[in-house]
Amino acid sequence: MSHLTATDMDRATKLSLYQIDDRCRAHAASHQAFIMALLPEAMDQFYTHITGYDAIRAFFTDADHIVRAKRLQSQHWALITAANFDDVYHDSVLRVGMAHYRLGLPPKLYIASYSVLMTTLGTLIHDRYAEHFPDAPASAAFQLVQDMSRLLIYDMECAITAYVDNTNSIYL
Repeated sequence: MSHLTATDMDRATKLSLYQIDDRCRAHAASHQAFIMALLPEAMDQFYTHITGYDAIRAFFTDADHIVRAKRLQSQHWALITAANFDDVYHDSVLRVGMAHYRLGLPPKLYIASYSVLMTTLGTLIHDRYAEHFPDAPASAAFQLVQDMSRLLIYDMECAITAYVDNTNSIYL
């Protein structure tokens, strides 16, 4: 029995599987400035939460390490929210995945941490959408949370695929 590996599926098929279509991509990209404006607050809440856990805090050498991580995350998030998913994005997400792999961060901690950042961002979108887009229908914030969830789960999977491809194992 042959198994399909994570890298055997072409990008267009993967994006389709995640329901990342032209509408989703355009919607996310049209909100890039809004998301990027929320990101510093989301990351502050995220790092405050995750560094409360010894298992995660141990991966950061000092406060400057977190500042550098935030800067690199912001650069990568600009690519996520542009929603192009081109070679530039895929090279970036591969670097993200490999950096976490080299640090020895287990995928379970990467996923748990990403969950915190996703839900924090979702809350900020919910809380701030109407003030930034007063003429938008009430459902617009929910649609953005859905679309960002698709993009972020895709991003998480692409980063974790770097772990899998590097170890040649689906069991980490």
